[in-house]
Amino acid sequence: CRRELRVAFDGEPGVDEGGVKKEFFELVAPPLFDPGLGMFVATQTDDRTIYFNPRCDWYLDKFDRIGTLCGLAFAHGIPLAACRLPTVAFKKLLAWRKRTREPEAPLRELLEDLDDVDEALARGLRQLLAFEPKESVEAAYQRAFMYGDPPTPLCPDGESLMVTHHNRRAFARQVAVRVLHTSVQDQFSRFATGFWRTAAKS
Repeated sequence: CRRELRVAFDGEPGVDEGGVKKEFFELVAPPLFDPGLGMFVATQTDDRTIYFNPRCDWYLDKFDRIGTLCGLAFAHGIPLAACRLPTVAFKKLLAWRKRTREPEAPLRELLEDLDDVDEALARGLRQLLAFEPKESVEAAYQRAFMYGDPPTPLCPDGESLMVTHHNRRAFARQVAVRVLHTSVQDQFSRFATGFWRTAAKS
C-alpha cells in the first residue's frame, strides 16, 4: 500500500484534503518544465508541448527528481498541466515499467510519433520515402547517413554511406529512432526511474 502524501505550507495551518496538495504541485512543477531551464525543449511541432533536451547534461541527476515528482502527482490523481509531454513519451514510460526493450515499431508508427516532436522532419522523411523516380534518390538528395547538429553518423561508416532508394527506409528509421529515443536515453531513463519509483506504488 502507498503512503498518503500530506502537504502543509509554513504559516498556513489546516488539514490537507487535496486542495493544498494540488496547489503544491501547481507551484513546484511549472519552473521545472519551463524550456528556459534547459531540461526540456519546446517541440518543433508546436510550442505547447515539450520533450527531453538531448543536449542537457548539466542537470542529469535532476531528471530523476522531476520524474519522482510526476510519479507522486500521478499516484495521487493530480494532473500536472506543466508536464506537456507528447504521447510518445508516455508510450516510452509504459514500456519502461514493463522492463522490456521497446519493441521495434513499424516505420509508419515511428513517423507518427515523430510528428509529435518534429512535424517538419517527419514530413521530410515521408517525402524521401515517396520520392520518384526512385533511381534518382541519391542524385536528388546527396545525403549521407548522418544526422544532428553537428551531423554525426547514424551507423558505422555512415559518413560515406549515401542514401539511395534501396536504403531510404533504413535511413528514415534511424533518424526517427535517434530523435525519439537514443539522443534522449540518458535524460529519459532517469526520468522514468524516478517516475515509477513513486507512481508504481499507487
